Amino acid sequence: MNKLFLVKYSELTLKGKNRRQFTVVLLDNLKRKFKKNKINAIIKGEFDRILITPDSSSEFPLIEDLLQELIGISWYAIINEVEGNLDSLKQIIKQIIDENNYKTFRVTGKSYNKNLFSSSDNFTRTIADYILSISKLKVNLTNYDVDFNVLATAKKTYQIFTTKVKTKPGLPPGVNGKGLTLLSGGIDSPVAAYQLIQRGVNSSFVSFLTTSSLGGKTEEKINLLAQRINKFNGTDQKLFIVDFQKVQREIASLEEEEYRTILLRRYFLRFAELLSKKHEYKIFITGDVIGQVASQTTASISVIGQATSKFVAHPLIGTNKEDIITKAKFIKTLDISNMEGNDMCAVFSPKKPHLYPKLDDVLELEKELMFMDDVLKDILKNETKIIRLGEKDDN
Repeated sequence: MNKLFLVKYSELTLKGKNRRQFTVVLLDNLKRKFKKNKINAIIKGEFDRILITPDSSSEFPLIEDLLQELIGISWYAIINEVEGNLDSLKQIIKQIIDENNYKTFRVTGKSYNKNLFSSSDNFTRTIADYILSISKLKVNLTNYDVDFNVLATAKKTYQIFTTKVKTKPGLPPGVNGKGLTLLSGGIDSPVAAYQLIQRGVNSSFVSFLTTSSLGGKTEEKINLLAQRINKFNGTDQKLFIVDFQKVQREIASLEEEEYRTILLRRYFLRFAELLSKKHEYKIFITGDVIGQVASQTTASISVIGQATSKFVAHPLIGTNKEDIITKAKFIKTLDISNMEGNDMCAVFSPKKPHLYPKLDDVLELEKELMFMDDVLKDILKNETKIIRLGEKDDN
């Protein structure tokens, strides 16, 4: 008897003629994770699933952890496989029944081999009749204690499992290119990055700090967040730590204090554009939620977004805070986000921020900062640290 993993695709089965380009990326992402973690296994992609046969049973726990980080699959199961001998399959079923206190059951059978069973219905009935003959279990197709999933395979083997482990569905990261998340260190932006990764975007990160925050707790927190979210990427990405104090200082010199955060966030996007020219990021990602803070009113978000020609995605735009916190717990970023650290926007926020800025007024103010393009280029060259994510083990 062999033990292996059956991994079920997520929405990839709906992709029609484009299916292959999605499944190829998913398989490449999986193989890359295995290679990085030095796991030896046979990986075989099939029409609607992946079969993984590890060299050693000792690798099962690590494989389960990695499958929980693999975007693009719906669930996985650890299955038992026996040669095409029905008695061997029945023996496994009897053992499962003897070791558990089940009262009700159903059978989900699938025959891929007409030589073993002519139809899936025939296979299902045969197994159900056997269970009824050796036990007191009763059939219940909707409210059951156990579902015996049995398969008669094309290679003349039988496979069985009873437990499906839900994973993280979506599109394989990489099918929609690369994006850049503006990572603040709060709860929202890591969740926003994860949401776009689930839609096939590999995300790098940029975080803007003050000089005093560099190398301290804030930078450590940002690094931990980026490392955690990077686990869901298809390929390891980058974190850019930027000393943005020069820009902050110039904005602070303006009399119109109420526009500070608006201007600062527009220059965040302009700096992100400089990064995108070199690293080919197709999309910028923020954790903005309408109405959450002064710089996230509809007017503010609109004015800020017009600082760049790139598409700025706001995956959480209409999400309530409770749902964001729930997702942050799910992806294990909440505790990191709650660590001590300073958010540049929060520190720089004016006492009475402008809630309904107009683009013309902001552009007029920026005329006083015409030299800022040179400042941004200098910061990119001299004040930007690049961290290649995934090179060290993290939590």
